[in-house]
Amino acid sequence: MPDVPLRELDTFVADSLALIGDLASLEVARDAEAPLIGKRSPLALWQRSLGDLEPEARRDAGARLQEARRILEAALAARVATLRREERDARLERDALDLGDVVTEGMLWPLSEGRAGLVARTQRELEDVFIAMGFQVADGPEVESDWYNFEALNMPPAHPARGMWDTFYVELGEPETVVLRTHTSPTQIHLMEAAVRDATLPIHSVMPGRCYRRDT
Repeated sequence: MPDVPLRELDTFVADSLALIGDLASLEVARDAEAPLIGKRSPLALWQRSLGDLEPEARRDAGARLQEARRILEAALAARVATLRREERDARLERDALDLGDVVTEGMLWPLSEGRAGLVARTQRELEDVFIAMGFQVADGPEVESDWYNFEALNMPPAHPARGMWDTFYVELGEPETVVLRTHTSPTQIHLMEAAVRDATLPIHSVMPGRCYRRDT
């Protein structure tokens, strides 16, 4: 590689990976993209200088540069995804409603009055059947982020499957980012995340619960 030893490329990649790991916000990550992999980055400058090499040396150096770019792009994308999740979680926690100061003892319905309805009794009976078979009954939030309810289940904003439901969005955080869940499948995502984090695979669970859409 002309004027740039391959050792210098390895050093640049190592330093860049360390910098990416320390990125503290999405804004900082956006600012870091250009000097790392942009048109004026060292990678781009080295790429333009390949024309001075012999064909065989050009192929080898070009392959090294492409691999370096792939590594940095993947690391940057992973860090951006992590920062987005962290910012979303922080926003949801910040905007969460605490009903502890709203609900008073006088507002609570006496437990001695009323009884479980047909749907609730049927659900409990079905849960007992699955528990006897070795399954666990999992419960998830009825108010979900758009990511858990749709995107994590391969339903991006323009996906036709979203047209199957009348979605009830909650005025919380950014517009159309929090919904009353349209199915219980988001609980699967929560379970898989927890299982990977806690190394508790495999998963044997059922997840009945309320859904909010036009056919319910």
